[in-house]
Amino acid sequence: MSDSAASVGRFVWFDLVTSRVAESADFYERLFPTWKIDAEMNGDPLRKIRVEGRAIGAIRTAETSARGPYFRGYVTVNDVATAGERIAAAGGLVVEGPSLLDGVGNFVVATDPNGAIVAAISTLEEIPEHSGPMPDGAFCWQEVLAKTPDKLAAFYVAVFGWSHTSVPTPMGPYHLFRRGERDAAGMMPMPESAGGAPVWLAYVYASDIEGTQAKLSELGGTVHRPVSQVPGIGQFAVVSDRFGAMFCLFRSERG
Repeated sequence: MSDSAASVGRFVWFDLVTSRVAESADFYERLFPTWKIDAEMNGDPLRKIRVEGRAIGAIRTAETSARGPYFRGYVTVNDVATAGERIAAAGGLVVEGPSLLDGVGNFVVATDPNGAIVAAISTLEEIPEHSGPMPDGAFCWQEVLAKTPDKLAAFYVAVFGWSHTSVPTPMGPYHLFRRGERDAAGMMPMPESAGGAPVWLAYVYASDIEGTQAKLSELGGTVHRPVSQVPGIGQFAVVSDRFGAMFCLFRSERG
């Protein structure tokens, strides 16, 4: 892929990793009408997700584990072997790969020092950034919940070349990762009351966020935090599908 600074450090692909592929595909096509999910073909364990004709991720098979189903984001790098070395040197662990994601690129999957799963990918072709209004169903933001945010920031700066800053909020400091002049991802302290391992949360755009939240409940999903306002930013809700994969809904204040 291109060596330009604008090409690296971007989340460009998301997998829903689950042991319930067919049921999950049905759930999400009902929840997000813009999601068109490839039909299963010849036992292929990967079913791509398309929005407005563009592949944005996939639902892939995974054996049931203590972690349960989850969304996994892929961040662009120039070389996955080098990324793997940086991950290990910064205190992370490569748990899969290097492997080929058909038609997309070479990748490695890793856990960060807190245990959250993230992937690095070198794409076969540069994936253009979205421009114009955000379509419903698009992945629009990424945020990691961390036990030790200040220490974890150094890991992601070393691995993906992001810069790091924090901004004050009524709920405490919000950590922001940037690639050049553009925002790349966010980070928040993991609540002490939260169970399970730290996790990256994928945000999915929903122009009718209240209606989408209601639809999710109707389909058997769980609302962990109902639609809430972030002044000057927009609205979000923390939810999970009927099988336990957690993610967020988001609507920009700008519409």
